[in-house]
Amino acid sequence: MRVFDVCGTLYNSNTTFDFILEYHRYRNNKVRSLYLMILLSFPCKVLNKLKLFSIRKRMIATLKGEEKKHLANYSEKFVTDVLSRKEKKIPMQLLSSDKDSSLLISASIDPVISAIAEHLNVRAYSSLLEFDAHNKCTGRLSYDLKGVKSEKIDTSNVDLVATDNMTDIDIIKHSKIAYIIVNNNNKQKWEGFLLQHKVDLSKVIFI
Repeated sequence: MRVFDVCGTLYNSNTTFDFILEYHRYRNNKVRSLYLMILLSFPCKVLNKLKLFSIRKRMIATLKGEEKKHLANYSEKFVTDVLSRKEKKIPMQLLSSDKDSSLLISASIDPVISAIAEHLNVRAYSSLLEFDAHNKCTGRLSYDLKGVKSEKIDTSNVDLVATDNMTDIDIIKHSKIAYIIVNNNNKQKWEGFLLQHKVDLSKVIFI
């Protein structure tokens, strides 16, 4: 099995945040779009970092009342019109080299990840939006994959993992090869983190 994270790994995008922003713009939801800009302001980001405030939770809440079919339909447009310009070349090449054994696993919301999986022709697991009996979003998640990705797969059967998330350490530790997506500022931090968790650096490739 070959496991791929999505946000920051296959795409230079926080797909949940970008999708919600673009969805409200597309639907001309001006008040919600303005609210999202406030949520993404510096003061809110500070509160979020201090864990006094969850930007993610509040952004998802702005989808309350939106119809499931509208979210699904726009997700296809989002993948082709927005994400296609944010693809990361090397991770995408890795994925394309063996799609049959590849799996996307992301804490992003399911309309986006389902559309990406269909576009790339691979399987996927994601967080799930909650919908009411009328197929309208409640603004909440019915299942959150954040921090628990390893629970969805057999970690003893992972040949390759590609990720930029330290929270994927359980999968990294068990994978035969780990591709870690880094930038100039965090490679050293990653090396220390991996050594702290007793990961053999000889199996790690930084990209």
